This record gives sequence, C-alpha cells and structure tokens, in this order.
Amino acid sequence: MGRRVIIEIPGKPIGKGRPKFSRQGNFVRTYTPEKTVSYENFVRYLWMQSGEEKMVGPLKATIYAFFKIPQSVSKKKRKEMMLDYYTHKPDADNIAKSILDGLSGVAMDDDSQVARIDVHKHYSEDERVFLILEEAERPDMCSICDHYVDGECNFEIPFSDTEQILKESNAYGCRFWEINRGRWQ
Repeated sequence: MGRRVIIEIPGKPIGKGRPKFSRQGNFVRTYTPEKTVSYENFVRYLWMQSGEEKMVGPLKATIYAFFKIPQSVSKKKRKEMMLDYYTHKPDADNIAKSILDGLSGVAMDDDSQVARIDVHKHYSEDERVFLILEEAERPDMCSICDHYVDGECNFEIPFSDTEQILKESNAYGCRFWEINRGRWQ
C-alpha cells in the first residue's frame, strides 16, 4: 500500500462556490467567492501544519463530511439521524472540489492527480471533515464494479456508449452485460 495521510478539517464543510462576476469599465472580472477562498486557504494551512510532503502519482481521496444536527431535533430523532446520510446542500462534488483545490500545489502538484474520489455526507454532533488522501496503486480489482480480477463480473451498464468502460474493464479481466446491445462482452 502507498502512502496515506489523514487530515481533520474542523468546522462546517464548505462547498466550492460558483464564480462571481463584476464589471470594471469595459471589462468583466471573474473571481471566486471569499467564503470559498477562505476555506481553501484553511485546508491548505492544515496540510502545511501537518508537515506532510507532496504526494506523487495517482491519488485516491476519501472525504467524510459531518454536518450538525439541528438543536430543535428531539433526542430520539437525533440518534436516528446519526445513522442517516446528510442529503442537503452543499453537494458532495462541491465539497470535494473546495478541499482538493485547497490542496493543489501543497499536497499534490495538481488536483488532476486524484483518480478516485469517495465523498460521504453524514449527520453528527460536531461539524468537521476527515480527508484520507492516499497514493493509489494499480487495483487488484475492477475499478468499475469492485469485483476481484479473478472473479467474474456481471455488472450491468445502463447506457449505450460503453466502449471506454469496456476497454478499461477488459484490462482487468471483467465481463460486462451491455443492456442496450443485449450481449456478453
């Protein structure tokens, strides 16, 4: 297994904000919202404080974002909510984007190095994010369906343009049932 770093980011998880625009004379200026910039800088600061060096090669990022349960919720409902996913804003992809953009240049050369991202949003008593960043190795299982290479994969692909997926899966010895063409690959 490659190098693995775990960072805790205290506070409410912040998603990447949409770019803002302002007119300056005949020109339009594009800028990132201050809230997003502050969060990205905070993430960058926490990485630098950890003393970790840049990671190289393809990376896997696993993000656990925890959101506070509202005070108005009863104790009974609170326990139930602790087991549920958080399904409100910000979107999972925007949380990942703000964290990975903050790490560009300090944890990795560029966030394009991240080959796999898993984001989990949950309720909790304390708002925070746990980031697990690890150097990805060549998988010993199919990256599409998570079956081991020496097993048999019967993953159903629900769309018709599957050439790239089939090419990738064949490298790991998987077989796919392609729904729209109705044949084994």
